[in-house]
Amino acid sequence: MSLFGRRRPLSKRQRLRSYLWPSCGFRRMGIYYWRRIQRLSGSPYQIAIGFALGAATSMTPLLGFHVGIAVTVTYLLRGNIIAAVIGTAAANPWTLPLIWASTYELGERIMGRAAGHLPTTDFFSFAQLWARLETVLLPMLVGSLPLAAIVGAVFYFAVFYAIRSVRQARALRIQARHASRMRAEPNVAR
Repeated sequence: MSLFGRRRPLSKRQRLRSYLWPSCGFRRMGIYYWRRIQRLSGSPYQIAIGFALGAATSMTPLLGFHVGIAVTVTYLLRGNIIAAVIGTAAANPWTLPLIWASTYELGERIMGRAAGHLPTTDFFSFAQLWARLETVLLPMLVGSLPLAAIVGAVFYFAVFYAIRSVRQARALRIQARHASRMRAEPNVAR
């Protein structure tokens, strides 16, 4: 038993439920992640580029590889890796259907095809699934590139200016607290 573990571990059903619908609520979870981002070490650029790359890679249809891609690209651009991992939370069970539908539609339009219904596939036949994969995956990959660029740019500027303003406000509070302490103390030779 760990120091911060539960007395009674959650069952698989309870863990799945808490993943889909957090017990603390979405608002509190969002505040928690925002506080985590605020407290990360690094410059506003490093945090913003990490978060933006995490959010941008979550727009791709490569579901199992979001964190790996985000961490690799963030490392190469000298960003904050933890912010990149947090940024990949943009792809969650609530947003993935919207992301996948929009990337497919956008990819079909970019490729000049008429966007129609997704092809039906017998998922128990691996050969048929593999043959149809390119008709779905290729438009999604093509459509995810402009969407990832837009999402990355929006999150970069939003997080950069937010982190910068939070840190400037904190520095002003610390400076004001220090000035009030200096006024309260009698002049002592130092």
